[in-house]
Amino acid sequence: PFAVHTGKDGDVIYGTVMSWPGNQNAACKTIADCNQTEGFKPSEPKAGLYRRAVVDAFPREGGGPSMRALIYHQIWPTDALLAATSFPEGDWLAALNQK
Repeated sequence: PFAVHTGKDGDVIYGTVMSWPGNQNAACKTIADCNQTEGFKPSEPKAGLYRRAVVDAFPREGGGPSMRALIYHQIWPTDALLAATSFPEGDWLAALNQK
């Protein structure tokens, strides 16, 4: 599965936020590894299949503060978005388990 930017403020994605408090070197290395995995080049942010965006992430259970996070996503034309399978609740695994 992958994320597609829809431009709709109400769309959500559930996932895991990784952090390295107090270890900026580890965070930078891991982000560089993720960039390579997703084919994202910070020097050419619109050149690859995936884009990277900074988003507000919220704890799923609630009660905690939001945090800034990176997400990798694709940009699709509107007709492709309309034809794609979507997961309105943002959790593709839960949607698959309901079938």
